[in-house]
Amino acid sequence: NARLLKGAADKAGLRTNYMVNEEKPTGTCALLITGKHRSMVANLSAAESYDVSHVTAPANWADIEAARLYYITGFFFAVSDASIDAVAKHALANNKTFTMNLSASFVAEFFTSHVEKTLPMINILFGNEVEAAALAKALKLSTSDIRQVAKRVADMPRASDRPRMVVFTQGAQSTVVASSDSDEVRVYPVAPVPDAELGDTNGAGDAFVAGFLAQYLQEQPLDACVEAGHWLAGQVVRQIGPNYPEGELKFVPSGSFAPAIEKP
Repeated sequence: NARLLKGAADKAGLRTNYMVNEEKPTGTCALLITGKHRSMVANLSAAESYDVSHVTAPANWADIEAARLYYITGFFFAVSDASIDAVAKHALANNKTFTMNLSASFVAEFFTSHVEKTLPMINILFGNEVEAAALAKALKLSTSDIRQVAKRVADMPRASDRPRMVVFTQGAQSTVVASSDSDEVRVYPVAPVPDAELGDTNGAGDAFVAGFLAQYLQEQPLDACVEAGHWLAGQVVRQIGPNYPEGELKFVPSGSFAPAIEKP
């Protein structure tokens, strides 16, 4: 499994630096797809042994120091909170962009204190509507309106003067974006994928973040970031499994993509 994973990454031109546990096998995940819905059961195995010492090893920390943006999934809270803390504090101290994904509802539910500790250092927080609801409950926000949740989380205390952006996707429904430096909430429409073209939704959220951050790193406007996220997620949901179509993919902003502006 490890060889397959690394081989796929190498083929895609992605440089990897895995921590290897010689005593445990690579983790696996069983996935059941029923129509448009999915159920997953994971066996973390070697992933449970990840340790911050791998991050802070000199050769690896050099990569951390060279980067200008960081993205970590919330799953890491269950395995190595210290790794998140080390990278987040480095980003804060060096005025770099630190981003995270809530990843699953259990993260906010069972690791609330970790999320609360890290949130002040997060510049961009991603999640879906289920994760947003779990976060609202965990933080006792007394609202289930996703626009209000996004704005309240964006406005929570920050460790620096940099604004915080919160981005909540809702599958085929609108994407909600709120920021601490604006009273407005931006609600972006999603172009639905016809049922006849739908494969499954695995990897759609990750693809959205990838498209969003690819444009963000190029200092493109927020509208283009969200549009790119929608576009790339739309490519993935047309496949079976978290895959992309064969051949080169190139995003071209429409120039007309715009949100509805609301005040929660």
